[in-house]
Amino acid sequence: PVEVRAGRFEQNSEFRRLTLVRDITERKQAEETLRRSEAYMSAAEALSKSGSWAWSPAANEITHWSKGRYRLFGFDPAAGVPSLDAVLERIHPEDRALWLESKTRVTLGGETDFDFRIVLPDGETKHVHAVGRPILSQSGAVVEIIGAAVDVTEQKQAQEALRESEEQWKAVFENNPTMYFMLDSSHIILSVNPFGAEQLGYAREDLIGRHVGTVIHEDDREYALKKQTACLERLGRSASWETRKVRKDGSVIHARETGRAVLIKARPVVLIASEDITEAKRAAEALRETQAQVQRLVDANIIGIETWHFDGRVLAANDAYLKILGYSREDLVSGLLRWPDLTPPEWRDISFARFDEVKSTGIARPHQKEWLYLRYMLIHGRIG
Repeated sequence: PVEVRAGRFEQNSEFRRLTLVRDITERKQAEETLRRSEAYMSAAEALSKSGSWAWSPAANEITHWSKGRYRLFGFDPAAGVPSLDAVLERIHPEDRALWLESKTRVTLGGETDFDFRIVLPDGETKHVHAVGRPILSQSGAVVEIIGAAVDVTEQKQAQEALRESEEQWKAVFENNPTMYFMLDSSHIILSVNPFGAEQLGYAREDLIGRHVGTVIHEDDREYALKKQTACLERLGRSASWETRKVRKDGSVIHARETGRAVLIKARPVVLIASEDITEAKRAAEALRETQAQVQRLVDANIIGIETWHFDGRVLAANDAYLKILGYSREDLVSGLLRWPDLTPPEWRDISFARFDEVKSTGIARPHQKEWLYLRYMLIHGRIG
């Protein structure tokens, strides 16, 4: 491309035409390069949600305000470059002092790197990370300040969500009335919650770094460690087992444990939730002993014992009971025995009253009554 300029002039009473032709190829190339550079910059700012600006301290005015900066602060480009006062109005009231302090620091020749918030007219709040530095003259005076800012709202929201999640899990880990352990592949305790340490009579720092086998009953140690190793061999799959744990004072508690191995920072660890079931074990053992005592009493046939349903069926009875009423075990199995049929009419009201006691309280007061022996003869007995 060339640039052409023409004109006329008078010489010797004659008008002449002068044409100047200049090659502007380099200038056009430079303009195209600048245009493309500005287009790339605008696209980059849109993609990164960023914007740049420049400010002249001497003139106290903004000398440059990029398209990305308009988007970031919510200004209309058609309205022109905003004033500093207008910019300050968009900054969150709690962050204005920090923003002004940072501007002053750059004005004095320093650099700045900080976060602040922008509040748009519709109430939306953006979190922004900003940097700025001065442009100095040969004498060292600040002639201009340039800066850039990027929208970090999504990162801030993600960080806040992560922080809240971590706080929630920390609360669960530290305050849940269940013993939690984290072990490495060598069965070393990496972490234990306060409740777990307290249940075993230790401080947390006393357990962390110890082999978990030191708090497992020696008779259960091999079994429990095999279960933990099996978790490591099947990452992500849960396994459950029961074991006995030894407290610091030597006392023993029963525990039901559920473990799962996961990768944390590319390292396999075993997460174990351990529930103290000592009381449940004691209750189950007491129940078994009570049942054994009752069974011995039933089998001894010293007194008659029956088990019945509220609908009247006699479900079970020992030999002494059947002998008292004159029935055989075949009669019982066949379903012939029903307590209303075995009770004379005049005794049924008191019998029903005692059954109501059993329903409401689980026990009936001892009382005397009559039965029908083979449904024909009366016999006297005491229920209790």
